[in-house]
Amino acid sequence: MKETAPVWPGCESDSPAKISACFNKMLVKHIQKNFKYPAAEYKKNIQGEVVVDFNINTKGVVEINSATGGNKGLQDAAKKIILSIPKMRPGMFGGKPSTVPYIVPLNYKTGK
Repeated sequence: MKETAPVWPGCESDSPAKISACFNKMLVKHIQKNFKYPAAEYKKNIQGEVVVDFNINTKGVVEINSATGGNKGLQDAAKKIILSIPKMRPGMFGGKPSTVPYIVPLNYKTGK
């Protein structure tokens, strides 16, 4: 049986390596495009790394498991970015749609 990772829209390919590389590239672009430092945390110079643990479920939709690190404001901002990931073709395992886990760190630094 063929196992495949979730496929980001526009990353369709016959090559699992190309699908994975495209997924990673698109995820980075998505985070960069949607990254917003929460104003209250920025003003207070609150910084930190937020680690978001999420799944892409059997329907190709993101589900957040947890966000740790930073403070609640940074965690909420990080979750919002991840939740805005577009719906994609789900991963497959044993010929059936499968939930695939991911962990992404987001670093918030004010530069002050």
